[in-house]
Amino acid sequence: MGHYLLTGAGFSRNWGGWLANEVFEYLLADKDLTVPIRTQLWRDRNSQGNFEDTVQHFRVLAQQGDPSHYNFLMSVLAGMFNAMRNGFISTGFKFEFQTNDMNMNVAVFLQKFEAIFTLNQDSLMEAHYLNDDIAGLARSKWNGWQIPGLENPPHPLTRMAPMDRTMMRTARLSGFALSGRNEQPYYKLHGSHNWNSGPTSSQLLIMGGNKESDIGQSPLLQWYANQFRQAVVTPNARLMIVGYSFSDRHINRVLRDAQLAGAKFFIVDPLGVDAMDKRKVSDDSITYGLWDTLYPGIIGASRRPLSSTFSSDRVEHAKLMHFFQH
Repeated sequence: MGHYLLTGAGFSRNWGGWLANEVFEYLLADKDLTVPIRTQLWRDRNSQGNFEDTVQHFRVLAQQGDPSHYNFLMSVLAGMFNAMRNGFISTGFKFEFQTNDMNMNVAVFLQKFEAIFTLNQDSLMEAHYLNDDIAGLARSKWNGWQIPGLENPPHPLTRMAPMDRTMMRTARLSGFALSGRNEQPYYKLHGSHNWNSGPTSSQLLIMGGNKESDIGQSPLLQWYANQFRQAVVTPNARLMIVGYSFSDRHINRVLRDAQLAGAKFFIVDPLGVDAMDKRKVSDDSITYGLWDTLYPGIIGASRRPLSSTFSSDRVEHAKLMHFFQH
């Protein structure tokens, strides 16, 4: 039986990462933001969208011959990711919420999963989990970690400073495979703010309203998507979903197929199981129907933030860890 983890922005939020509505407000605070971008941000928000809809709007205009607003918007977003990275590696930053009890250790929790899949594009995990400490964790079954498909990634047994672990990486174009060294795989399904897409050196970061098509243009991310599907679309799969908004159609399709195959789910979100209810905000058939599709496979949920669950909330922590008994 495989236990897997899928994380969204709500995961990094426990350490100060920004959610979509906070990114919207970050963009508004940029004093150089152009009037067309500012206007479109509000237009998309007022129509129940978010900043990614704005990205998609200006990317279409860029494809039609006017890239100025799109390029500027992406530069501001790059600055946002850098600001988050700088916060994650700043002096005094703590990944663990307490250090007195290893059973309440976030890293010990993370190493229990057969693989970690994320929709996040920040570098929190690279800075504070993906390092040589994973092999030394209590009861760890791993020799280290791996981010498959990157050129010259740092070796898991080589200790690095946090800044080095968040530096730019380049995706390979082919020959994707797991290392075979019993290293826990970490898949960034939408790329990363610090990845390049090969010889073109363009940023490999999936953002906007056309994610499925964009992923299809990247051999690496296509392979990641297949790895995700193969892992969870099985009767024995157990998937914990932390901080995902259930708004990406291509992810929701995999979740639907996983449920139909017999997989089970545990949701960690301030809304609990209600996070998957999109009947009032989506007209996409897959996303709209998530509630009716997924609820038979739900084996639990937690509405409390990881920052409290792994700090002092032993009652909720015990409920969370019960996931691994299924």
